[in-house]
Amino acid sequence: MWATLTLMSALSMTPGQAEGKLELTNVRPTYGRLGPTRPDTKYLHSDDCFISFDAVGLKFDDEGLAKYSISMEIFDSADKSIDKSLTVDKDIHSIQGSGRVPLDAFYRVKSDMKPGSYKMKVEVTDRKADKKGQLEQKFEVLEKGFGVVRVNCAYDVASLTNPPLFPACGQGMVGQTLLLNFGVTGFERGTFESPINKAKQPLLELKLRMLDDQDQSLIPKPPVEKLPKGDDPVPADITFLPLFFPLSLTKPGKYKVELTATDLVTKKTSKVVYPLVVIEAPK
Repeated sequence: MWATLTLMSALSMTPGQAEGKLELTNVRPTYGRLGPTRPDTKYLHSDDCFISFDAVGLKFDDEGLAKYSISMEIFDSADKSIDKSLTVDKDIHSIQGSGRVPLDAFYRVKSDMKPGSYKMKVEVTDRKADKKGQLEQKFEVLEKGFGVVRVNCAYDVASLTNPPLFPACGQGMVGQTLLLNFGVTGFERGTFESPINKAKQPLLELKLRMLDDQDQSLIPKPPVEKLPKGDDPVPADITFLPLFFPLSLTKPGKYKVELTATDLVTKKTSKVVYPLVVIEAPK
């Protein structure tokens, strides 16, 4: 069965193009597109399995244009194909004339996927030079449960179905405001029924801390939010909530953004730590 699987490419490049072959290097799981490396490849249902990598050796013409295609396929633990993307043709222009091209592919873990081991296979084809590069990345789908998923930093808000259009790279500048996008999945519903939509409501608590290099919170009383709000109830058929926190940056350094979600109905807690570097604006 053909699936709608999203594949993205970045336009930034650095010199160092390989000759004669197309290589997919620097393969790693990341927190969204251009994001920092994740510590593992274990995903809850509704999470995004983002795999980032560099394509080295694409052929650029004299006008700085390269043409390539990219496709992705998902295999289960028995090496059986269970999902497949269409092959997407891409053109990329480099004002530098050559270089390595950062690419990524992501697969959204479906609600009906069985827990276990899976494999993502990505293929990139240079349409000018008729060269191919492939990579494989194993990942694990966890048992259904409560957790924080789809964590990424961006300059815009992610939608319910798609990642943000303008991702950040785990780095910001003093004076900027980044948006920490995330979602909460696997929550239970309590006994309270909203008078607005007549649906029983979850009860969630969200805590956000920014930690220094000694793992100390930068402010004594970090923000705490409880959801849902009385005038914005969660519909009965919703099992995933897209959310975000704004991060206003005021001093440089290397930090950890610690996001903790608690389901107050079941008392279950989930925590994600997102590394963030803040730099000074150019003089």
